[in-house]
This record gives sequence, structure tokens and C-alpha cells, in this order.
Amino acid sequence: MNDPPATTNATTRDVWLVPPTGWGSTTTRGAAKRLDTVDGITLGLLSNGKANGVELLDRVADELAAHLGIGRIIRHTKPHPSLPASDEVMTMFAEQAHAVLIAVGD
Repeated sequence: MNDPPATTNATTRDVWLVPPTGWGSTTTRGAAKRLDTVDGITLGLLSNGKANGVELLDRVADELAAHLGIGRIIRHTKPHPSLPASDEVMTMFAEQAHAVLIAVGD
């Protein structure tokens, strides 16, 4: 992909579209097996790093914990919205969480 021009002309109508996927490869996987119950599970929360993402996830998690008996909650916020979560974060969620909620704030 070419870089956008260093200067822009007010009469130019060029539009540069930048893929929002960051700098990694994408792997497609099938859906995880549905949980039989959420009672006592560990729930992962992954915020994309935009404003209000953490707050949204916290409110949803509070409601789930109050009404469904969620056991433990683990959280992570990505450092930048356009980048994927690191392999370490994904491994942490895969090893420790039964389910993960992801929020896009704004």
C-alpha cells in the first residue's frame, strides 16, 4: 500500500482508505462450544482501547455477575484500537476464561 501524499491540495478529492486491521495476520476459527452454564465461570473482558469501552464492559459484567453467578472476571485493554490483542493476551484468555466479551467504545 502506498503512503498518503505528504501535502494535500484543498481541491484534491483523493481518499485514502486504511485497513483497520493493524499489522498482523488474521486467522479464522470456528465458534467455541456453547457453555452449559455460566454459574461460577471466569469471564474475560477485552476493551478495544477507545473511550468508554472499559466502562461499558464493567457495567455489563456487573449485571452478569449479579444475575447469573459469574465467578471471576479478568480484564485487559488493548493499547490501540486498530491493533489486534497480543498473542500473550489471547493466550491468557484462552487458558483462564470460559467466555470473553469484547467492547468497542466511543
